[in-house]
Amino acid sequence: MTNVQYALSKLKLTRAALDAVRRDDFPYEDSRTVLDAIDNVLISIEQRIQSLSVTSNRLLISSVCEEVTKKIAVNMDFLGFVRRSTNVRNAFEFYGPILLLSRKLLNKDIKLVITSEWKFSPFTYPRIYDHLRNFVFIGLPASESSNSLILPLCGHELGHHAWHDLLISDKLRDEVSRHSLQSIKAEWITFAKLFPGITQDNLQTDMFAMDLWSHVTETALRQCEEVYCDFIGLRIFGESYLYAFQYILAPSLGSPRHPYYPTNVDRAKYLEEAATYFKLAIPENFSDNFRNDPERGSIRDRFLLSLSDAVVAIMCSRLVEEVDELAKLRSIERTDPAKANRIYEDICKGVPPTMEVTVGDLLNGAWIAYHDSALWENRKSLRDRKFEVLNEITLKALEVVEAIERMGRP
Repeated sequence: MTNVQYALSKLKLTRAALDAVRRDDFPYEDSRTVLDAIDNVLISIEQRIQSLSVTSNRLLISSVCEEVTKKIAVNMDFLGFVRRSTNVRNAFEFYGPILLLSRKLLNKDIKLVITSEWKFSPFTYPRIYDHLRNFVFIGLPASESSNSLILPLCGHELGHHAWHDLLISDKLRDEVSRHSLQSIKAEWITFAKLFPGITQDNLQTDMFAMDLWSHVTETALRQCEEVYCDFIGLRIFGESYLYAFQYILAPSLGSPRHPYYPTNVDRAKYLEEAATYFKLAIPENFSDNFRNDPERGSIRDRFLLSLSDAVVAIMCSRLVEEVDELAKLRSIERTDPAKANRIYEDICKGVPPTMEVTVGDLLNGAWIAYHDSALWENRKSLRDRKFEVLNEITLKALEVVEAIERMGRP
């Protein structure tokens, strides 16, 4: 067997797997559209390899066969994602409101696939592949995939797409770089001890010194992205983002700290700062509920990371302003505490909201009900299934939110 024959066999089996997924029942059309986009890529590469002949350049044959494997490897992840999106453990009521938010925040052509995943932290895939450029993929933890109260965390994932679409990293790079240089100079005694041979005179000309400076900058930018995404979620969903964030993350996930994330305590404090800016109510002692994950790496690594941390703290207010500016540009409404309280009052009656609401207001009202220890205390049939009933009411209300949005607000 030749590599060409192997490649054709792999493509045949991959397309057969794709066809098997296509025979599933799809709760929404975007999942099926993903399959069409993937299949078109597979057909294209199949036609390319079939055009090769025994006289073709060996290097060309090898290159095309390698490309086949790459295309299959990349798209298998998405095939699996689409397959899981059809599972009945998913709360299909999530789809409509998040799709509408995606189109409002990003662009009107966005398509969405949302599913449960065997990872506890919600995540999204970057839109870096041409054939999937208009698709947003959001994975929620399987154990929470029907828990409507964690829905605000989707706002964070949408934030990653906004960050990249709007080239926020490029926009902030020079400012972050300046602050990185200042943070190095502010800790010069320690810096000089850990990196001897570098002086303040050659800090901006020595290649090794510039590499360290660049490292601090890039790490700070990656952390800024996470903070920006938190602020997107907060701006869209209000207080419910704080509760969902605490629910999933607090006190910590218990794994070593990743350098591209601020510490858990810092993230919580940045959220408090942003909530103050957005005039949101902050849960009492919110940041006290978090503890930091253990640091890893050498003394030098941890020191450089502390410099990046210092830069992100300085950039916090700028990131809040960036998010607020985008939200206003996209006409994303602020949440309304009065509406959240009226929603809570409806929930107390055991019925979905009887008023027109945004998804943020709805979830804020649901979280108020969740925290009410006396909720339905005189209605045993509801009290004994408090979370299940609250979730059912919220899911039903999400369908109403979607319907109102699609029909257009009066």
